[in-house]
Amino acid sequence: MEFKYMLVGKEFYGNLVKFEQKVEEEGENEERAFSRMATMDKQGRRDTAKAKEEPSTTWYCDKFDTLVNQDRENIDLNLNLRSLNRGQEFKIPTQRSLVVEFMKVLSLAHQCEPESFVDHDGNKRRFYNGPSPDEVALVEFASSQSFECLQSDDSIIRMQAPSLNMVYPKMDEDQMSSSRQALVFEVIRKMEFTSDRKRMSVLLRDPTDGKLKLLVKGADSIINERIDQASIDAEVTKRTEWFLDVASRQGLRTLLMAMKVV
Repeated sequence: MEFKYMLVGKEFYGNLVKFEQKVEEEGENEERAFSRMATMDKQGRRDTAKAKEEPSTTWYCDKFDTLVNQDRENIDLNLNLRSLNRGQEFKIPTQRSLVVEFMKVLSLAHQCEPESFVDHDGNKRRFYNGPSPDEVALVEFASSQSFECLQSDDSIIRMQAPSLNMVYPKMDEDQMSSSRQALVFEVIRKMEFTSDRKRMSVLLRDPTDGKLKLLVKGADSIINERIDQASIDAEVTKRTEWFLDVASRQGLRTLLMAMKVV
């Protein structure tokens, strides 16, 4: 199982030309490298003829900085998430910070158990045991982007992440002393995936901002039913529908990620 494409807000990450091509043969070899395509038309589709003429930036799923160091990651979003019952507010200022929240969902909202071993060269290696190959693939992708789940149980989740001072400038300087930092998330409740719920959820306190957040991932039909469509940019909705339509026609498995401030 391989994590191939993602749509974060309005931005597509992956080889868009290949994504839109109809898969004619089962088992067709796909490139492991993702080409980040920034130019889209108003329908969220890329001009494929123009795409062939333009150079693309390729990233190999091993460095978070490669994913977010482009100019578009500093696009001002100014998204405001509000809690309906407690009046809490959480601001997502840029595309970069939105990508960070997306990676947190991948690394924190899962049922995988991290395990480690020492290889023949004496190096410590980590792997994940999970209920399904696609669940493991998502956590491994987050880990490859330096959002590495170190421990996950019913009380805490420990995650090692890139230094987030560019995203969360109010964090203490001590927390920014290295390129990667260990974060401990207090788990309030985990709700496992079932055939009835068709989604997995975790309610936790985020140490980077002190907010209580409900992180959810699951089937697109189930998540769509629970989203306040009036609070979402119409273009985001349109591009998400396009993404799900193209992916389904190619026989790809899809999941939606969501977050709520409690």
